[in-house]
Amino acid sequence: MSGSEPDANWLEGWMANYGDRLVRFAFAHSGDWPLAQDVAQETFLRLYRWHQRHPHREITPAWCYQVAYHLLVDDHRRRTRERASNHQMVPDPAGGVDPAEGLGDRAAILGALESLSPGDRECLWLFYYEGWSTDQIAHALDRSPATVRTRLKRARDRFRSAFLRDAADHSQAGRT
Repeated sequence: MSGSEPDANWLEGWMANYGDRLVRFAFAHSGDWPLAQDVAQETFLRLYRWHQRHPHREITPAWCYQVAYHLLVDDHRRRTRERASNHQMVPDPAGGVDPAEGLGDRAAILGALESLSPGDRECLWLFYYEGWSTDQIAHALDRSPATVRTRLKRARDRFRSAFLRDAADHSQAGRT
């Protein structure tokens, strides 16, 4: 039993340091809180299993984010296949967002973020929310730093345009 105790402490440290971040990361991509929690849990399970097979290899936070991202992609593909096989191609009008929370600037921000591609949202999230450098993002996404900087610039431009458009729409809606 004592041989598994250090591994449990090791995993607990990772969960304490990155658990909430991974859940927020997954939620930002999916808009589904239970799915985000499941993705974080599965990420840590895979982290533990990988560490058991490769105890002397270093694991980075980027590895965890890559696993979480791939789990989200797999879930999206599974849901798309299920909808296609059930012929239920009707989109959810609420988009997983509570309409009561979508007032004013918050609604404009959410609308602008939703209008971005998942790749743009991911770059913005890692850069602004997680505080990663472009080099760290490049390593995590297997892209060059120049590509990440270009994507960040374009994502910021697209976000700004969408935000200004949505903010104008919401201010117009409030006047009628």
